[in-house]
Amino acid sequence: MAGLASGLLTGCGTENGGNGAGGSGIVVGVPDDVLATDPASGYDPGSWLLFNNAFQSLLSFPEGATEPQPDAAESCGFTSAPAEEGISGKVEVTPWSTPSRYGPATDQELKAIAGRLNASGLFDADVRSVPFARYEKDIAAGRYGAYVKGWVPDYPDAGNFTGPFFGEGNVLDNDYGNSTITGTLLPRTAAESDRAATDREFGRIQDIVAEDVPVLPVWQAKQYAVVQDGVYGLEYCLDASTVFRFWELRKA
Repeated sequence: MAGLASGLLTGCGTENGGNGAGGSGIVVGVPDDVLATDPASGYDPGSWLLFNNAFQSLLSFPEGATEPQPDAAESCGFTSAPAEEGISGKVEVTPWSTPSRYGPATDQELKAIAGRLNASGLFDADVRSVPFARYEKDIAAGRYGAYVKGWVPDYPDAGNFTGPFFGEGNVLDNDYGNSTITGTLLPRTAAESDRAATDREFGRIQDIVAEDVPVLPVWQAKQYAVVQDGVYGLEYCLDASTVFRFWELRKA
């Protein structure tokens, strides 16, 4: 995926303006509400439809295929990555969990991840689960190398997914700190009233976090609501703020 994204950012079109796969070109219409023209900052479907028709990637999946084929690349080959010199045996890792705070399936989800790690033959992962009261104390004391945390945003803004995680005294208690984030980027984004003007700063935060990897997103939950016939207003109860507005519900 990283290679594909890199190819998308650096690739260029063919001399005849085609898509690199031969044959005649296909023109696909896009909606008017494209939010970005930079693949590094656009995530909405309209923007990606534009990117896919404007940029050439290193690799692409032919229709119905499961193996990527060269696009901008001259060839496509896959080999097993060699083991790092000086490393022998499996890497032991203990992911820590708590069974109640972040949902009853948290332990099972971490065990599924550990199973995938062990299946690679490179890791010896063993999940441990403890009550939440002990869990928080042990995290604060620095006793866990890898542990799960959950997060629900208080408001629909990128700042709610950056400052609490990477600012001073963050909620993760992982002793991670980056002077560029805490000293420059977070203060600059917090002082900007035009939230659309913070894209560059938040993008830089993303780049730093992706390189340092102090936290690894694992899954994202969704909200669901079901009503019976004769109950109206549900469409106004849920949005990106994660606040459920019960007062919008009414009966016929």
